[in-house]
Amino acid sequence: MPASVRLHLGTQEDRLPALLLLGDVDELDRAPAAAAAHYRDALALFPASQAPFIALSRLSDERGDASGARDWLERSFSLSTNRRVDPWGVYYAPFVDIGALLSSLREQIRK
Repeated sequence: MPASVRLHLGTQEDRLPALLLLGDVDELDRAPAAAAAHYRDALALFPASQAPFIALSRLSDERGDASGARDWLERSFSLSTNRRVDPWGVYYAPFVDIGALLSSLREQIRK
């Protein structure tokens, strides 16, 4: 990570979205190894978070590693959901209009 990006990110809950976003930036910069490292750091920080597993699976798939993509998803599915805390969802929750989302889902089901 460049020195300009190394900064104090506050709480662990703040660091997870930051690491995922840095991974996204690495992917845009065509640096898949760096992206994978950020996603793995996010996973180490929150081992029960679904977002790093999905990011690693998608990255594996984009690199032509279907087996690796499947493995990351299977690892995510094998986790207990009883104690899953995913700050990524908490991060986006204030920006989601639940009423509009449910209406849209209902419309799609009716089709």
